[in-house]
Amino acid sequence: RALSTLGGVMRIGLFVGPFLGAACIHAFGLAGAYWAGVVSLVVAAFVALRMPELPPHGAAVAAGSATPHAAPTLRSVGSHHAKVFLTVGVGALLVAAVRASRQAVIPLWAEGIGLDAATTSLIYGLAGGIDMLVFYPAGKVMDRRGRAWVAVPSMLIIGVAMTLTPFTHSATTLLLA
Repeated sequence: RALSTLGGVMRIGLFVGPFLGAACIHAFGLAGAYWAGVVSLVVAAFVALRMPELPPHGAAVAAGSATPHAAPTLRSVGSHHAKVFLTVGVGALLVAAVRASRQAVIPLWAEGIGLDAATTSLIYGLAGGIDMLVFYPAGKVMDRRGRAWVAVPSMLIIGVAMTLTPFTHSATTLLLA
């Protein structure tokens, strides 16, 4: 649940942030987007510093039980789970790389076709909005049917969108792709 919440909050930020950036760019020029980032960083740091600490790892061990195991090392986890990392892990890495490519492709392509920063930010925000709207239903499908039922269609859609991107020439066609 914590990781799902983190993923949801991240998607909300990827939706709201570009619109905030576009408003700041419109009002203050490109430097306004950087100031919006600085203000967001300060607010996030303030919130993070006010969050309560979790109990230490050893506090969960019941009184009278055996001593807790030593913390695993990166090497022990890697060797113990090597098969998982080399199969499912590689797939997860590739899916993450494809999904993260949007963060580079949209702004770079928008710059290449001559869109201004505010318009690019709005397009990026709308793409984040779509991601935000589908993460909960996608999670439900994954819980009921498995990850492949979401990963395969997602990769197909992203692949088609990336293939269509070089054929775009305006804000509208980039947004549609």
